[in-house]
Amino acid sequence: MRIGINISEHFAQILNKMLKISLEERFKSADEVIWALGMESHLPTLINCLSTQRHRDETKTTNEDISNKYLPPVARTANAI
Repeated sequence: MRIGINISEHFAQILNKMLKISLEERFKSADEVIWALGMESHLPTLINCLSTQRHRDETKTTNEDISNKYLPPVARTANAI
């Protein structure tokens, strides 16, 4: 007899990652698992902050596109030089 247990989707993803056959796909340490488990309480807040944008074709860039694109401060300085 098999009894079903309800777990959150987040916890199921963590368990799946822990049980991956490939060691490269698993958590690297217990600290990573603990961190991932602690993130579940923050998910509702994070989901409200995330936004998705459609990716533009990166092969077609203009000067306007480059000026509107985010550049880290180091890259901005390098461009200015």
